[in-house]
Amino acid sequence: MKSKPSKKIWVQRELTEPLFNTEVVLTTGNEKGNPLGAYVETQDQIVKGLTLRRYRVHICNPKDFYGLLHETVHLVCKIMTDRNIPFNSDNQEVIAYLQEHWFKLLWRELNKYFKRPLK
Repeated sequence: MKSKPSKKIWVQRELTEPLFNTEVVLTTGNEKGNPLGAYVETQDQIVKGLTLRRYRVHICNPKDFYGLLHETVHLVCKIMTDRNIPFNSDNQEVIAYLQEHWFKLLWRELNKYFKRPLK
């Protein structure tokens, strides 16, 4: 049974990863007019002539374990591509590190908002 959509954003947190100096904004909730259940997007900001890129991971349902897992693969691919690092088997340890880091960090953040942690 599907839950009733909410137009409200439930969570918005800025998180970082030190190795690639990456900033990610996590948001949840249903956005009016957006049919996607989850997505990753880039957000560029120009500060003193420099373009700063951060990423936004959006999950409509904060309990969507598999959706978050799926979106963190897209996130890792975007991070590596933006840094001219090939997303291929030659870099599987970097991919594994980033995937593990972002999934753990984002999942733990989502779990803070539930009375009983999700497993």
